[in-house]
Amino acid sequence: MRVKYVFILFLLQLGLFSSSLACDCQSPQNVDQMIENADIIFEGKVSFVNTNWMAGGWKFSFEVNRTWKRTTTKHLIINTKWEKECGYIFEEGKTYLVYANKSFGLKTAQCMGNKEIGDANEDLKMLGEGLAPVNEAQGSGMALTLILLTLASMIILGFVVLRKKKGSGGSRFEGY
Repeated sequence: MRVKYVFILFLLQLGLFSSSLACDCQSPQNVDQMIENADIIFEGKVSFVNTNWMAGGWKFSFEVNRTWKRTTTKHLIINTKWEKECGYIFEEGKTYLVYANKSFGLKTAQCMGNKEIGDANEDLKMLGEGLAPVNEAQGSGMALTLILLTLASMIILGFVVLRKKKGSGGSRFEGY
């Protein structure tokens, strides 16, 4: 009998706790605030949707048409939390104006001002023309440089280690 009451109490607490996790963020009051708060702004079509269990939310792949407030590559991945945690849910095949922040990858939320491109006329007037995204080959120059530097460091380290091993290859009792 006691177990039944404890179980009911547990379910009530769980219900109260989960309702307290509902999204309560406040969207910026105007387009100027949304532009100021975002690290990157772009227009893109959702090409792929997947869950992101490791980060606790969703992962959306975009084909970028144009950008503002930072140049981006033609393809971007945006992460967002679950809906009840203020995550913004994009629909595959639709085009959006996306406001995102860069923090261990690109992230966005309901509060940031994202909207379907058809509903973004005021934003687009404020943002202006925009820029075309760069090709991945242009955008990956830094990554290629880092890869080459890493490989060169590993080769040099390998030579140093091999040289030390050759230098200490003699007998431990040579001086006696």
